[in-house]
Amino acid sequence: MTASMCANLRLPILLGSMALLLAAPVGAQQVATSFQELRGLLKPGDTIYVTDAGGGTVKGKLATLSASSLELQVRRGASVPPLGLSERDVNSIVADRFDSLLNGPLIGLAVGAVPGLLIELAGRSEYEKFSGAGALGLGGIGLITGLLIDVLHKEKVTVYVHASGQRSFVVRVAPLLSTSAGVQMSVGF
Repeated sequence: MTASMCANLRLPILLGSMALLLAAPVGAQQVATSFQELRGLLKPGDTIYVTDAGGGTVKGKLATLSASSLELQVRRGASVPPLGLSERDVNSIVADRFDSLLNGPLIGLAVGAVPGLLIELAGRSEYEKFSGAGALGLGGIGLITGLLIDVLHKEKVTVYVHASGQRSFVVRVAPLLSTSAGVQMSVGF
């Protein structure tokens, strides 16, 4: 490989490496509207934030979940009973979600090893023996960095929102029968 060819490859390699670093994960989120649907999204031991109908929020670990209620362990210790909440008392539930520990190290390894390999290939002369040290060094740094990012990456995801009941809105108008003319009106929800 000649020096002019290496110089022509540096900018595309640099831009490609930067594009990989800027990529953001995208994931679909499912939000339950009943505790029956919620049973597939949570498991006992998950850390959740429950907002009640009054607007107060309680953090705890999910102890049990049935089709109509849940129990939340708000304090550690066997002597503290879990807090019981029925479905009608819960406005929303947010859960902590952690990233998989596999994808970050693999992405970090690729992001580090490929440029390390290309830098080493571009910098050696035709008489030097290829060692792979650049790919191993930068790949190892990328692997460790990806693992640390995955370990530290935690997001809060809304998993339940109370389905608002269908409320009927009724307006009644009736003549008022008395000595004077009038109309009686009532509004009901």
